[in-house]
Amino acid sequence: MLLLILAALAFAAAPGGSQDSTVFRSNTQLVQINVIVRDKNGPVKDLNQSDFTLTDRGKSRTISVFSMNKEEGAPDAVALPVNTFSNRTLKGAAPASVTMILLDRLNTLIASGPSAREKGPVFDGELALANAKQHLLKFVDVMRPRDRIAIYSLGTSLTVLSDFTGDGAQLKTILQAYRATSITTRESAEPGTVDVCPPNDPNGCPINGGINRDRQVLAAISNGARAETTMNALLALAEHVAGIPGRKNLLWLTSDLMLPAEAVGRALSRYDVAIYPVDARGLLPFAEHRTGEDVSSNQPMSAGAAAAMGLSPGASSQPVGVSTMEKLAEETGGRAFINTNDLTGAIRTTIDDGTVTYTLGFYVDSTSLDGKFHDLKVQVRRKGLEVRTQRGYFALKDVAGPNPASALIVPMMSPLESSSIHLLARVERAAGGLSISGSVDLRDLQLEQTADSSKGAIDIYLVQQDATGKTIERLREHMQVQLTREEYDANLKTGLVFRTVLNPKDGLKTLRVVVMDSAHASMGSLIIPVGEIK
Repeated sequence: MLLLILAALAFAAAPGGSQDSTVFRSNTQLVQINVIVRDKNGPVKDLNQSDFTLTDRGKSRTISVFSMNKEEGAPDAVALPVNTFSNRTLKGAAPASVTMILLDRLNTLIASGPSAREKGPVFDGELALANAKQHLLKFVDVMRPRDRIAIYSLGTSLTVLSDFTGDGAQLKTILQAYRATSITTRESAEPGTVDVCPPNDPNGCPINGGINRDRQVLAAISNGARAETTMNALLALAEHVAGIPGRKNLLWLTSDLMLPAEAVGRALSRYDVAIYPVDARGLLPFAEHRTGEDVSSNQPMSAGAAAAMGLSPGASSQPVGVSTMEKLAEETGGRAFINTNDLTGAIRTTIDDGTVTYTLGFYVDSTSLDGKFHDLKVQVRRKGLEVRTQRGYFALKDVAGPNPASALIVPMMSPLESSSIHLLARVERAAGGLSISGSVDLRDLQLEQTADSSKGAIDIYLVQQDATGKTIERLREHMQVQLTREEYDANLKTGLVFRTVLNPKDGLKTLRVVVMDSAHASMGSLIIPVGEIK
């Protein structure tokens, strides 16, 4: 059984120990967003809180939290004591921004070539990933030590190539060994129409319709599974950087995206991650005009537009995925790079976007938590400036109760730790078992606060997994948190402490510690390789 101990933890570096005391506000929720402001010369560095105005569904909001995040230098790494594990994504002082680079093998299609009887143009990404890899290699040769970059690959699942580092030589070695090939065929994802009958068939060849319908049904099944895998990967990446302050960029090297961009953007709104899609196909052919259509010479046709006209994506007159990329950038405050061969420049621009950013925060009272999406608008009083931020946020009420089983998919299966709740744990070998001492950062919990007390609840999971990632055992303990104001202040320095002794099962290779806030559905997780425990 787990024991919740409201006392000092006997080892250093408890989460949140160096931060300021939390301000108590009853029945309110803090919403924070990251904002980029640029002029023709680059990021604007001299704005104050009074320069910004913020509206929520047209209603003016008072900016209660304000900070400028400025790149100053490379943060120093902090080594943890032996047998101590933390889900702080950056082991040291946080930089002004971090950038995740996702090489997308799943949504960049293999150029399998059209069927001999297939009609319509074909747009594929045969060399897209190889092209993206070469541009990345050029970039890491000139990256700055203060840049903090992580590189991931999306195939049948998410793979970590390198977590955050400023070591360009290390990244270059990893990229040189990376196999930049797609795993999805164009035929399975974007089948064009086929004509298997001879010309002038007197019966109209009804078999064509059946074949084409079957091809579209199979493609819909394949694309649905592809979209689910992609969405789970995006959530895992967002959870991984949730605890990092400042700008969080996702540079997504991809091509044939067929996702509901607005829904994806809104799902990621709580994490404040800006998406920068880069079309790895480089320069694209755009149709000038087709009979009966008004197609701009420089605007691609979306997958939705093709479907509305009765066309499959494979038969579209324009490359698929471009409008999705542009919408994802618009929803999240990023920028899309389309129809360009300067991918190295796109990477540098994405990272430079985070050299100077602003954090704005405002409090929402319970009467405004209507469970709906709220559009935000940020303006700067100074004229002639470009302002970019996320489109809005979901005004959700925090309702205590058991978390659904689906909420555990990301922390249980992801190769990345979740950092919405900061965790620290020391794991030592005891007689016949593993002794675990852990702490949870109180600042990351949504507690019901009054002038005299703080109340809430957390669920702690201890999950044993074998070498394949299969769960051998999962233990759960639900804990009520009730603290006086004095106890709360004391535990801000130490974290909320728990201890237990675990009986290792046969085949145990990985231990996962997951903490979920029962009221807010936020989570933190640790991935502990048992072989690293001394």
